[in-house]
This record gives sequence, structure tokens and C-alpha cells, in this order.
Amino acid sequence: FLLKNPVKGYFPLTPLNSYLKRSLNERIAQQMIGVQASITMGKLRSIRVFILGDVQQPGSYMVSALSTMTNALFVSGGITKIGSLRNVQLKRRGEVVTTLDLYDLLLRGDTSQDTRVQPGDVIFVPTVQKMVGVSGAVYRPALYEVKGEKSVQELLQLAGGLLPTAYKLSSQIERIGGNGKRSLQNINLQKKLGLGQAVQAGDVIHVDAVLERMERVVHLKGEVQRPGARQWSQGMRLSDLIEDEYNLLEAADVQYCIVIHEPKMGEKTAVESANLASVIRNTQSKENIELHPRDQIIILPVHEDRAKILDEVVDTIYSESHFGEMANVVKVTGHVRFEGGYPFEEGMDVKALLSASLGLLPGADANYALIRRVSGIERHIEVLPVSLKDENGLQQRLKPEDELIILKHGERRMEPVEILVLELKEQATREHNAPVVEVTGMVKFPGQYPLSPGMTVKELLQAAGGMREEAYSASAELIKREVLDGGYRETSHKVIALSSKNSTLESGSTELHSFDLVHIRPIPLWQESRVVTIEGEVTFPGSYVLSRSETLTQLLERAGGATSEAFLEGAVFSRDAIRKREKRQFLDAADQMERELLSSAVSGADESKMESGELAAAKQLIQKLRDTEVLGRLSIPLQGIMQGVEADVPLMGGDKLILPRKTDTVTVVGEVFLPSSHMYREGMNVDDYIQSSGGETGKADLDKVYVIKANGIAISPDGGGSLMGKTRESWFGVQALSSEDTIVVPLAVGEESFWTKVSGISETLYQLSLTIAALSSVGAL
Repeated sequence: FLLKNPVKGYFPLTPLNSYLKRSLNERIAQQMIGVQASITMGKLRSIRVFILGDVQQPGSYMVSALSTMTNALFVSGGITKIGSLRNVQLKRRGEVVTTLDLYDLLLRGDTSQDTRVQPGDVIFVPTVQKMVGVSGAVYRPALYEVKGEKSVQELLQLAGGLLPTAYKLSSQIERIGGNGKRSLQNINLQKKLGLGQAVQAGDVIHVDAVLERMERVVHLKGEVQRPGARQWSQGMRLSDLIEDEYNLLEAADVQYCIVIHEPKMGEKTAVESANLASVIRNTQSKENIELHPRDQIIILPVHEDRAKILDEVVDTIYSESHFGEMANVVKVTGHVRFEGGYPFEEGMDVKALLSASLGLLPGADANYALIRRVSGIERHIEVLPVSLKDENGLQQRLKPEDELIILKHGERRMEPVEILVLELKEQATREHNAPVVEVTGMVKFPGQYPLSPGMTVKELLQAAGGMREEAYSASAELIKREVLDGGYRETSHKVIALSSKNSTLESGSTELHSFDLVHIRPIPLWQESRVVTIEGEVTFPGSYVLSRSETLTQLLERAGGATSEAFLEGAVFSRDAIRKREKRQFLDAADQMERELLSSAVSGADESKMESGELAAAKQLIQKLRDTEVLGRLSIPLQGIMQGVEADVPLMGGDKLILPRKTDTVTVVGEVFLPSSHMYREGMNVDDYIQSSGGETGKADLDKVYVIKANGIAISPDGGGSLMGKTRESWFGVQALSSEDTIVVPLAVGEESFWTKVSGISETLYQLSLTIAALSSVGAL
């Protein structure tokens, strides 16, 4: 607050408090000599005013007696969007006392028109009349109410003037004419004529900004210390931007960077690559590319996927190509560091593309890579092989939209090849066969391959990864399949030479044609090392590698021969092929038994006869058939073989011979009360040993008792009937019961029971169980 004195003017008042009187007296005494002041204070009163028109909340308001027009407007919530800011009227007793132009207050800070209100005053805000818009590069773009302003210059002053980025040569006035149509008028703000251009209500003045584009610059991007724009000068080159390696980050690739030239009107984007290392070493190098205005220089990283960084420029190049044209892009896929698309430049070869992708990954096949080439409006596919170990292959020129495919050794190598073969087959016609050939046999990667012009047998073998170790390298079989007269296909065979030794045969340089097949045969009698095992009572037990046509006696001789403790008659000889066959038989038997069990349950024929115990036993037998590990035993008369009276046994890989130690026992198994082994005693017969095991059970079938000899041969009675009371001689004839024999007492099966149907199966399992028992009894297992 200010206190006005008619002599000294205004005094600033401190906040209202108990010290105000004293403070005023002291101030007056200091500034007015001989004057004594008497000060009294009273509370300010409120007055009522009316705020009407285009305000937010028109009505009657109680305001402070010291309030001005603007204070009252704030109380009413301010002026609406359609209210006039330049013609706010203060009415007193029905007459306009003054008008307030808020532009003076807001734009110039002039409060001289902000009159204090009195009781009963009316503040009236009329509707805005004339409006002109200002947009673009000005400080305060907005709609402005026009009062006395008539020219563009005056409107621009209301808008705060032009921004430094305003383009004075290009501005416009948009106007609605008397005919109700819009028109546009260009004005030059650098000239008085343009600034003095008259405006009218409804006009919109738009001031353009200068372009963001900078002309005489180049842009440095990527792995550099200070990326950004640089001033361009005539004759500027790469070395002017990158003087030494200290301008680069550690991850920068100095072997490959690109310069993107901005195209001129009607032209396409051009891209050049450079070797920065060469530029830094020698500024006279041809790699030191001359730069043009607005060029982009991109320094690529060595650890990031550069194809993603180049996606933008590659997409731009693709978008610039028209129908039937090849885009200036090449691709590399497969076993390389960074797959993807790269800008193509004239004269680009395979070596340059590999350098751009940072080279091959470990395991890549450098002997055989493929170039997939498309041409013509129909985008016809052609496949060219290339060797990355050959300088001629590395210098193979590329064409736009070529794709270099790098294969790798190992799994999934053939996937890209198979895709190419499928594409070649799909574009084949009756007049133009698919350029595809095939190689089979002893090569590392057999299959179908694209046929290139002039491709030979040797080149096809190289494409297939070369021949395997067991391949017969002297010759190969060439199978030609030709369609004759368009009516039928004929196949012919011939042998071609793969080495110069076979001068009588056609050479491996023979040119291939569509549908040709090359078959590489194995070396005769080639096979992997065959190993046999010998255990037990030999001097040197262990595994032995077989030579061709080696026999059992030769193996025993290599193992140092049998020891004095060896039981030759109980030798156990097993073979993989027999083991696999027996296992298959057991699984088939289990399947058959399950079918019989299911059939019996469904028909109900045997259900009443099968007790729960028998059903459980049947299921147990089925599971035992599936789980049992078979021996694959081959019965051999080893003693006779070693004496030369029996034929020797040729050995096979996986064979196993066990020479047990003699135990002088006889084993009784099967349907006896106590299956066990007994000491062999001369003079005891079969019945004696059965009785020694507690005798037969009620389920025993004494008519089918048999004996398994130690060498695995089974002997049964000469005729039917019970064995009880018979002597050894009456049963075996001239053959006597020996040490290490096993007596088998089988299970009796009823004629109509479920077990009758599977008796053969159960006997097979018995046979195996008893054989194992016999082997255990002699110490072979």
C-alpha cells in the first residue's frame, strides 16, 4: 500500500501492524520539517460492483474499496474466449467512464487505464469484433484482436516479432474474400511493401521458417570420438575428417566404412565403401574418397550387428528401385559374422562383401559357397558356386541383389542348399529342365545340388564336402537320366575315373547335365574295427580287434590259450546278431501272450478257470519277457574245435567267449520243491537229483523232463512215459549224465487252459532261465 501526501507524494506503507503509526510519524518527521502528523487508522470497507458481458462468471461481487478493473475481472474468473480484451468498459451511472485495453497491460505493462472501481460500478466485457491470426516463426503465434492495427508489420509487433529462424522471403496471408472464397497472397517481409500490406478481419498471417537442412556440411556417424556435422569445403576427403586412429573409438572397424552420397534430383542414392586403415596410412590412397555436400560417413562397429545399422540405407535403396530393376543391394547369409543386406557398389566382389560382413565364422566351408542371382522381370534364379580359398573365387564380381550363401560343416548344412534346389525345381519348365544334380554314397554331404554351367563330377564332389575316408577314390558311377523325344525317360550307367591311373575310363572332368547322379562306392571290404571279447580262464582275457577271417582258435591263441582250470565243455559263446533276434522273439512272445490274455478275458471262456493267482502270474510272465536280457548264446563244441575234430568258428564283431572254471555240480531247476545245485556223484541218475531237490511238485510234467548239457545242448528222453524208476542208461542210451549238467522239470499245462495257448512262450522263458542257471552253476555268469 502507498500513502499519498500532497507535498511529498506517496509513502510506502509497511504491513499493517501495531508499529504502523510510529513508523509513519518517524518517516514524516524526517522528510517534512516543522510538520506534526496526527494519524488515525480504520478498517477498509467493501463495495459492490457488477461484472457483466463475456466473462466466465458474470454477476454482482463484493470487492475491496481499493480494487481496480483488473482486480474485479479476476474475481469473476476472467474473460471468455469470445470476450474482447481491448474494449473492457467501466460504466458509472449508465455512462462509460473509461475503457481498458488489456493488450497495453499484458504486452506493454501499462496500468494507466486500470481505473479504481467505486460502489455500483459496472464492468462490461463486449464480444470481440475483428480478429487476425499470426502463425509460424513468430514469438507469440496466436489469434489477435485488431483495434487500431492495419498492417502486417503492426500485427507482427503484437505477435512479439519474428523469430531468428523466420524466412522473410516466404510468408503468406490467407484471406476470405467478399465472395466467400479463400485466397492466399505471398508477401516478402524484407520489403516495406510486404510489411505495409493491409490486413482485415479473418486474415491469417503465416511466417515460414528457414529449412532445417544444412547444405554445406557432411555428417560423421558411428564409432568416432566426436560424431556430428562438419563444414564441407571444396575438395574435402575422408582424411580431412579422420586424420588418425585417435579420432576413432576402440570398437571401430577400420577395414570397412561407408560414405552415402545424397542423390540429386532424379538420381538414386549412391554408396561407396572405404578402408580407413589405408586412408590413415596413405592419404593418396584411392580409398580416400572425395566428399560432397550432405554426405553421410558411417564408421561401423566390430562387435555389433552392422546389418541392423545399415537397414535404413538398405531400405532406402530398395524403395528407389522400380519394377524390373535390381536394387543396388547385395546380401550375405549363412556362417558369417554379420548376415544381412549391404549397399552394392560397382565392381564389388565376393572378397569385399565378406570384408563388409567381418568374414567367416569358425566351421564355415571355404571350399564351396553359393551365389544366388536373380535376373529379369520374372526374377529368374541362377546359382553359381564359388571357392573362398581360390583367389579367382574371391574376385568373383557380384551383381545387384546377389546373395552370397556361406555353408558350414556339420548338421543343417544342407538346409540352404535344399531351399535353392526347391526354387530351381519350381521355375523349371518342359523346355528348361531344373539345373539340379545329385551325389550319393561315400561323400560327406550326399544330396541334390544346384547345377552350374560346365560343372564337372569333381566339382560336384567338392560341393558335397569331399569323399569320406572309406570312399573308393579310383572311380565313381555316373548315372544319366534323359527324357527322350518327350515321351519316356531312359537311365544309363557308366563308370568314370577319379584318378589318372584309370586311363581307360572317362575322366572325372566329365561335364554334368540335369538329372545326373554320381554314386561313390565304398572301398571293398572296408569296415570299422571289429572287436571281440574273451573272459574267464584264459591267459590274457580282454578285448581284441579282429583281422579278416579270424577264427575262434586263432583268438584263443592270441589270448595265450586256456588255463589248466578252464572248463572247455562249459564255454559260453554269444553273438550280437543272435542276441538281437532272441530279444525280438521275446518281445513278440510278450505281445502274443497279451493278446491271448485279452482274448480270454473278452470271450470269458477261460475266465472261470483262471484264478486270480494265475492271472497275476500271466501278467508277471509278460513283464518278465519284456525285461529279460537275452544272452544270444551259440552252442559250440569248444573242446572238439581245439582238438581239430570239429569245424572252427569264424568270428564276427561283438562276439564274446567266456571260459568258466569247472565246479563239479549238477543243477536242478523248474517244478521241484527246492531248485538248487548238487555235487556231482558218479552213479546218480536224473531221478536221484530230482529227489535231492525235494522231489517234483504237483504241477510238474515228468514226461517232458530234459537235461541241458554244459555246452548248451538240450537232451530229452527217447520215448514218452514217466522217468521215475528208469536208470540213466535206459534214458540216455550210450550217453551218461555229466558234471555241470542242468536238469529241467517243466510245468504241466492243462489241455484247455490259458497256459496251453502260451506253453511255447513259457517254455522259451524256462529255457532262458535254465540256461542262465546253468551258466551260473559253472561260474560263467
